[in-house]
Amino acid sequence: METDDGQSVEFEVVAILEDEESHEVYALLEALNDDEAEAGAFLVTDEYGVIVHDQDVIDEVLAHAEAFLSEASDDDEESHEGHDHGPEGHQH
Repeated sequence: METDDGQSVEFEVVAILEDEESHEVYALLEALNDDEAEAGAFLVTDEYGVIVHDQDVIDEVLAHAEAFLSEASDDDEESHEGHDHGPEGHQH
């Protein structure tokens, strides 16, 4: 994506979510640039890649994505508990 001042900003898709009621699909993208001004910036697009400008939709997608990613992170941590094969992790 190119900004108004001509700089290029790369984004990575971090989540794809479907609205349960409307069945509309949204993607949450996070900026990959090293620039601190752009770091951590998010975009929400529809299923066709069109940037969403409706703040209510953006807030809803961010909230759902945060909950989903947090849940996935918790599940990942639980799946690794007790599987530490380092010297301290061995069970006798």
